[in-house]
Parts: sequence; structure tokens; C-alpha cells
Amino acid sequence: MPQERVEPQELLSFARKFIGVPYKFGAKAKLYKKPQGGYCYQAWLVGGAVRLVSKVLRIDCSGFIYLVYRAKGIELPHGSYFQVRSRYTRPCTVMEALASAGALLFVHDKRKDRIVHVVMSNGEGGIIEANGYYGKVIERKMPTGYCNVARLVQRVNYV
Repeated sequence: MPQERVEPQELLSFARKFIGVPYKFGAKAKLYKKPQGGYCYQAWLVGGAVRLVSKVLRIDCSGFIYLVYRAKGIELPHGSYFQVRSRYTRPCTVMEALASAGALLFVHDKRKDRIVHVVMSNGEGGIIEANGYYGKVIERKMPTGYCNVARLVQRVNYV
């Protein structure tokens, strides 16, 4: 049964366990229930680190967000286009999102006129993302003008 509310630090702590997991555009994130309880995220959490179940585990930006929130009981869809429209999100400013750990920020490509990327705010002006340029999940300061659409996830206890 999903939790009523999720603490932002829980989300960040869990998201940081994926830092270094390789990126692959279009990779499908899977979440498996383990028979003894808990979840397998195509990776087992062993000693606080992500241990891959399969050596071919790759993750894309929306798959990363999907796994982090799903593990905490929030059912966001896979795909940044669908995540920005999820019933669990509500609009906010980019500045508000950057100050709210766990908020989602999206890149809207004006030429394509669509959402093309999603990242998670760490609440300190930085982001955690599965990034194709770096080829893995990273945490970094958000570059100026990088994201132009923001959403708060309604079941997160923002400070």
C-alpha cells in the first residue's frame, strides 16, 4: 500500500544510490516485487549501493524518475511527456522547484515543441538526472536556462 506522503530526503537518498548507473535513451525501467518484500529495480540495493541484477542495466531520464518515485509509492508514468502531465504533479516556478527537493524540472524543446528531458531537484539549486551527454546518472548544479518547465509532486512533503 502506498505511503500517504513522502519525505524529500527519502527521495534524494534513494535517487543518489543510482549515481553512476549507465544511461541509455529509451531504456525501459522495470520494478519487480521481491517475494520477501520490497522491490527490485532491475537492480538490488546491497549495502546502500545499487548492485545490478543484469550487467546490461541502463536507464533513461524518465525511467530514473519513474523508479525513484515508484519505489516510494508514487505511480508516475514512464516518459517525460507523460510525467509532466501526471495527475500527481502540479505546476510551479523553476525557482520554487529548485528550492524543493524532489520536485521535477523538464526541458521543453522549442523547435520540437515538446518535453524532451526530466530531472529531479536536490533542493539546493542542483539536480539529479540520467544524462545522455555524461552517459550516466549524475548530480550537478543546474545550468542556467537548462529547464524551463517545473512541477511539484503532490505526495511529497515539501519544506
